[in-house]
Amino acid sequence: MRDLAYRLKVVKDEEIKNQVSEIIGEVVNNFNEGEYRMARELMDESWNDISLIIYKAYSVGKKNGYTKKGFLEMADRLEENIKDKAEEKRARLQESIEMKPKPTEPVVEQVEPKPVEPKPTETQPSPAPAEGNTSSPQQATPQ
Repeated sequence: MRDLAYRLKVVKDEEIKNQVSEIIGEVVNNFNEGEYRMARELMDESWNDISLIIYKAYSVGKKNGYTKKGFLEMADRLEENIKDKAEEKRARLQESIEMKPKPTEPVVEQVEPKPVEPKPTETQPSPAPAEGNTSSPQQATPQ
């Protein structure tokens, strides 16, 4: 954008400057509205045309250059083309927003905590091994 603004400073005719500014205005408006992706796509698609029209604006009124009338007609066509692209992109963006399912908020249930029951402090003795059951190999005697 800075490059285009710098190039536009070289053009001397105010009417032509205003016309080119209107063409760039659609892209600038999208940036100002926060539609960065759309503005960037418009700029990418129209960069060559905008650069060409600014280049041709240099030659308006010169000996072998464009006439003012021819330039303004060409600029009007380009402006319409950019506005049509912007409207098409807005429609596609709106359509994609409407098609996406809206996220539902998770239902959060309020659960009251259960009261904690106190644990008994007495320890129970572990069960003793049965008397006839000795599993240690040292005590086993062959029969």
